[in-house]
Amino acid sequence: MRRVLHCVYISAVLLFFIATLTSRQPSADTGHSGVQAPPNLSEIEHRLNLQRAGLGLTFLILMGNLFWSWINFQRTKANRSADAAVEEFRVFHSDPIQSALSDLDMIAVKVFAIADEPDATQRGTEIKNLWTGELHQALGVLSNGLQAIDLAENVPGHNWSASIDDARDQLNASLEILVNEAAKVSQIDAARRDAQKQLSDISHLVRTRLKSEIERRHKV
Repeated sequence: MRRVLHCVYISAVLLFFIATLTSRQPSADTGHSGVQAPPNLSEIEHRLNLQRAGLGLTFLILMGNLFWSWINFQRTKANRSADAAVEEFRVFHSDPIQSALSDLDMIAVKVFAIADEPDATQRGTEIKNLWTGELHQALGVLSNGLQAIDLAENVPGHNWSASIDDARDQLNASLEILVNEAAKVSQIDAARRDAQKQLSDISHLVRTRLKSEIERRHKV
């Protein structure tokens, strides 16, 4: 708006200058008779050309400024739309999923610590409680969040939920070993590392896709 007003002001000053310049009467040539000679036709035509040029220049300045203002308006509108799309995705999808992923990060640490328990019975009980409690809840929240993204019409790809299926299957296999009281020490050690790796892979995979989707929305 300021650019438009500034342009209008400059155009008005330019028009005033041209009008003042072209309205000046040529010096009267009275000659010996004392009678003012009629204005020269070429000078009249020159003044008219100046007026036309001034009007044309003013029109071009106004049109150029209006066009530039329209471009800025469209750019601002697009940026606001992109910001709204990012905020919508973050509130309805990303934030709940990120919360579940943070829980999984903590659970991975707990699994690794519990697996060090020398008492096989206690180890199996604690792993089972963690598996059916905190882990089950966190994975449920994560799965629901990913399924909601799959159902969203404005998010590309419909395999968000399925993308973690393999890691979940391998995680369950590792937990089965950890709750088995008859498992050997070597099996326990491998299983706890595998369980931690699968939880880490799930978090990394989902966080990477969330980041990519937010970046895509910023660019739209």
